[in-house]
Amino acid sequence: MISPDKFPANSDSLLPSLVDLMPQFPMALPYSITRGEFDRYRYASFLVLGSVVCSLLAFLIFNFQIWIGLLALVLSSLLILSLPYLRWKNKVLAIENELPLFLSLFSTYLELGLDFNGALERCADEFAIIGPMMNSLLNQSKAGISIRPLLAKWALTFDSYLIKRATGVLLSAYESGSMSLAIKKIASDMMSVQSVRMREAASKVSIFTLIFVCVLAIVPTFLLIYSLLGFAKVGKLEIELSFLLVFPLVGVVLLLVSRSLIPKTILSSSTSSGFNGYLLLAPLLVLVFHFLLPSFLLVGIVVAILIPLILSHSDFFESRKIEEMERFLPDALLSISALPKGSKLESIFVSMSQSGFGVLSIESKRSLSQLQSNLKAQSVLDDFYARNPSPTIGLALKSLSQMLSLGNFDRVSLVARDILEIEQLKKERSSLLSMQKYTIVLGAVLIPLIMKTVLGLFSNTTNSVLFDGASSSVSLVASLLPSYFVIYGAISALAISSFEERRSLSPLYFAFLSLLSLLTFYLVPA
Repeated sequence: MISPDKFPANSDSLLPSLVDLMPQFPMALPYSITRGEFDRYRYASFLVLGSVVCSLLAFLIFNFQIWIGLLALVLSSLLILSLPYLRWKNKVLAIENELPLFLSLFSTYLELGLDFNGALERCADEFAIIGPMMNSLLNQSKAGISIRPLLAKWALTFDSYLIKRATGVLLSAYESGSMSLAIKKIASDMMSVQSVRMREAASKVSIFTLIFVCVLAIVPTFLLIYSLLGFAKVGKLEIELSFLLVFPLVGVVLLLVSRSLIPKTILSSSTSSGFNGYLLLAPLLVLVFHFLLPSFLLVGIVVAILIPLILSHSDFFESRKIEEMERFLPDALLSISALPKGSKLESIFVSMSQSGFGVLSIESKRSLSQLQSNLKAQSVLDDFYARNPSPTIGLALKSLSQMLSLGNFDRVSLVARDILEIEQLKKERSSLLSMQKYTIVLGAVLIPLIMKTVLGLFSNTTNSVLFDGASSSVSLVASLLPSYFVIYGAISALAISSFEERRSLSPLYFAFLSLLSLLTFYLVPA
């Protein structure tokens, strides 16, 4: 059986790990704040330590301004207090994300003739978030407690009308013994809710994307103008920190907030929607060359663009392979559903290997040869998933394993329909967020154009208008801009690939955006 822990869970393990390192502080926080996620006494000490450290750093950075330190203390305390609630909310959203497919598969197993507990047990093995919860309820049920009050208590734990609605229809199915059509209808409605949430999130994300471009284009321009005209005394270090640290960090925060507003699509994996760590090497390399080897900055930029491409090439080809397999998977499942009752796993792989499904047919031939070598059927399915670690493929394999044990494949077409609906949601998400992507790409052109225009204007302005040392500031900003463009390209590439849930494309986006900004800056006349 495919282990549920192979499916990536949307859980945050860093915060509890940090809290566990803290000593127990003699202070109890309200349960409504911590939601029972961590030891509240340890979390109180984490709150005190984190807020004090943040306030001291702000106090030191801003020239010992007491009011800034106090402000940082209040803001950091509020932020740390909100983290458990945000984590709990994230957990609720993850459950809601899995509910439509969970209910759909549950109704499918009911139609195959399984009883309520049997269908619930088979569905629980297929989901990373809901699965362990349902298994816990089933274990208590086996100990003699009725499943009905357990499900009702589980629904009351979460402040979500979708979870309560799903629990209501499950309880009705438990009482009546079937209601598979009603459950299918609820699952379909919840799929529609996912689509509505994406539309709402797209409008909010567009605002944050515009602010992101303004912060990285307009605000640096005003800083440059004010400093060159003498309205603000900005030294060399302040300019360097602003362009290479402050503005990029603000941009990162804005994009992280916008990313948190977008609900993940069903069966999205951390390997597709997570951040590409190799891309973080590019800004670091550029900063090293800028401060330590400024004469070789152009070489550093070329190296910074090439390294993520080289290190991520295997991830790119692997992702492309899995995307092609997922595209053919619904058709393959539909062909399997036509197999007669009592068919073996070997018949399934023969059907897929001979149907012209591209990479999926090639992988099926490999699994077929393993079966012919007398490997166990479940070992072959586990190996197929290990070679192609996709939640969608894992779900299909698990469903095949379950229906193989029941000797009936005619309901595989329902799984194919569910996967088609999920693929449609992914396409809709990409379409809704395309405007945000094009806004960020436009920013890669606007930022160098604005900066070059401003620098060109002040280079031709008489010295009587500018303050002393303005020419050196112009030269300093001009030397900073190539590194600034590369940093913008890295941040933007991570954002776009996250919007599209295609992490493997982030190095390509990074190379494109960085080169676009650099070519615009150097080739377009001021």
